[in-house]
Amino acid sequence: MRVGFVIVSFNGGEDLANCVISLLKVSKKYNRKVIVVDNDSKDRSVEKIKKSNKVILILNNKNLGYAGAINKGIQKAVSLDCDYLVFLNQDTFFKNDFLTEIILGMESDRRVGVGSGLIVFTKNGKRLYDGGGKFNHFLGRGNHFHLSNKPSWKKMEVDYMAGCLMVLKREVVEKVGLFDEDYFLGYEDVDYCMKVKNKGYKRCVFSKSEIYHKGSTSLKLLSGDWIYYWTRNRLLFIKKNYCVTQLVVNMIGIISYSLYFSFMVFVKSPRRTRDLFGGYWDFLSLKAGERC
Repeated sequence: MRVGFVIVSFNGGEDLANCVISLLKVSKKYNRKVIVVDNDSKDRSVEKIKKSNKVILILNNKNLGYAGAINKGIQKAVSLDCDYLVFLNQDTFFKNDFLTEIILGMESDRRVGVGSGLIVFTKNGKRLYDGGGKFNHFLGRGNHFHLSNKPSWKKMEVDYMAGCLMVLKREVVEKVGLFDEDYFLGYEDVDYCMKVKNKGYKRCVFSKSEIYHKGSTSLKLLSGDWIYYWTRNRLLFIKKNYCVTQLVVNMIGIISYSLYFSFMVFVKSPRRTRDLFGGYWDFLSLKAGERC
């Protein structure tokens, strides 16, 4: 079995090197290919891994966003005949073999097309576990399962899992295709999981697997770009994934949550309202991809 690990990097600083070094330590048992796709970083974060003969480095001459970069990694992994593809964020790190439990679970149930483990992170000084997410069709938004204690369940089916740990069978990639680059950054993982579901596969989280997530180093929460992409891409996701009936039935919820989110941005970060309305405007103007 050959496994292709794909890491998208962008100004990752020391996090990228820590991610790669810890990954190489815990994945020795696999016939592996570690692929790092860098989105034209300016901080020289790729210098530490350039000389490694254990890493395949793809250097983009501009920022292609998460979707564009992960697609390059997918194409490379498929060309290397990888049976499983593992997507990781640059700010994740690993203490133990996290992959075996996921693959065992996916092999025992052929209907599972995408797997993940628990994402351990710290918020407000508290240790939490991210166990994937459920998409609320009425409000038109995703909700992550943030657990204060390690769950008792071993396997749980979810609507989607975060792109910081996604394990895909090659057959799924061949049937579903590449990530949608219209999103550029944000909601592309939710969109992909919905496409996997439409092909008849399950998306499952396996609680015996754990990785550690420092937190976003490419886009800060409530930054101007975060608000812009979250606003635009949420509506873009609804447009791409809702049928007319779903749109009509859930319109009140979708509009209500949009108003609530807009109000919260105005209260918590009033100087970001321009980014908020820029997201709405660009969605209505049919502008996708990178923010202009």
